[in-house]
Amino acid sequence: MPTTPISNSVPALSTGTTKTAPAAVTPKDQFGKDTFMKLLVAQMKYQNPMQPTDPGAFLTQSAQFSVVEKLSQLATQGEATSKLSQMTTAAAFMGKKISYALDGTPAQGVVTGVKFPAGQSPVMLIGKTEVSLDAVQGVDVA
Repeated sequence: MPTTPISNSVPALSTGTTKTAPAAVTPKDQFGKDTFMKLLVAQMKYQNPMQPTDPGAFLTQSAQFSVVEKLSQLATQGEATSKLSQMTTAAAFMGKKISYALDGTPAQGVVTGVKFPAGQSPVMLIGKTEVSLDAVQGVDVA
């Protein structure tokens, strides 16, 4: 009786495209002051008239709303302060020799100008080369 050889080979895997999991999306203002106010109004609207909300609980909720509103204002002020700090730092580099890296290539040059594009970090000009503030690696103060 003839025997058939047993193959020890592994079948080839398909080389189809791979799928990656979608990035998690986080709402920018998931629970802001508007959401808090809507919840407070809904609670008052649907409360039992025979058992109104305890004045102390209402005062606590009002205080929490004030805290949420102030935190929102503080975050906005912090962003504005950060942007102003970046602008001041970039402007202070005018006329100074800086070390920077663009695409991993180190370089040096004297800052001849600064641009402030809307909604972006400041950009320093070294001749016609644009260098973002985060690319700066050193400053020669001499």
